Amino acid sequence: MDTGECSLHQRPYIQACLVKYGLDQPMSSGRLVSRPHTTDLFRPGPESSPSVSIDLFQEMVGCLHWCSATHGELNPTLSLLSSRTQTPTVDDQTKLFRVWGYLRDNISTSVLTLRRCDGFKLVGTADAAFRVHTDYRAQLGATLHFGSASTAAVLCLSKKSQYATHSSCEAECLALGLITKRIASVRHQLGFIGFPQMSPTVVFNDNQPALSAHKRDSVPPGLRHMALGNYWLVRD
Repeated sequence: MDTGECSLHQRPYIQACLVKYGLDQPMSSGRLVSRPHTTDLFRPGPESSPSVSIDLFQEMVGCLHWCSATHGELNPTLSLLSSRTQTPTVDDQTKLFRVWGYLRDNISTSVLTLRRCDGFKLVGTADAAFRVHTDYRAQLGATLHFGSASTAAVLCLSKKSQYATHSSCEAECLALGLITKRIASVRHQLGFIGFPQMSPTVVFNDNQPALSAHKRDSVPPGLRHMALGNYWLVRD
């Protein structure tokens, strides 16, 4: 802490994923994967049936998104693989396994060093999908970043709302409450290890009624139907 730096690494997480998916052993040829993709990354492969389940393909791609926090070079490949999660082919699977092979052979570089001069501050985002479930509940999502919302997320949250919301505004308020509770905890932890947050944490949201509601000192009349326990926001 004397240097004003904080290092985050993902080695245990990546290693656990490699073991889970049976990709922890090096290539039989002894060659190392030096790049996460080849020159034919965006070239369409032969059409064929997937040899892995769609659920497994989606899970592995989702884990890679988390790994991109320390491996920004994965983003071009992730952009393609994310677009193939509904109809993955054998070619897509080969590209996916190559990325995991790259992480296996370059696991020592899975470190992100943050410095106070880099703008070591929290930034959050919150969003919600209104009534997307069969029981009319919303899906809430939130992310937490260091520096700006354009950097790789260090925390991703996604959960189904506990009850059916009456409006998209209410759903967005729940998403804002979801990330704000976590921010309050993380701010305290950062202060404890020597990285106090000197200014309020900015949370980005695209719902104007929800943003207007949270600027008030009390629950707006139009949102009195919402449970008070979910109207949770700290204003500095």
